[in-house]
Amino acid sequence: MTFYYKCPECSAKTRVTCLPAVAARTYGDPMDCYPAEPAEVDPSACEECGLRFDTEAVFEAAPERDYDEDKSDREYERRLE
Repeated sequence: MTFYYKCPECSAKTRVTCLPAVAARTYGDPMDCYPAEPAEVDPSACEECGLRFDTEAVFEAAPERDYDEDKSDREYERRLE
């Protein structure tokens, strides 16, 4: 998800992309296993003042996704009717 995050230090708006954490898969075929990956914010710091963003604070500020606005979801629901 990409949105504008307001820096708590200088109030500059920075466009950030949030990538949620991925849990490790440690069972089944060894070829299908992978390590856990932490949540990430890109960029990780304010472009104006250089303050490193707190990942949890950025995720909390992320807007709720409005699934009604997603065209592909509406088309999928029509096909189910």
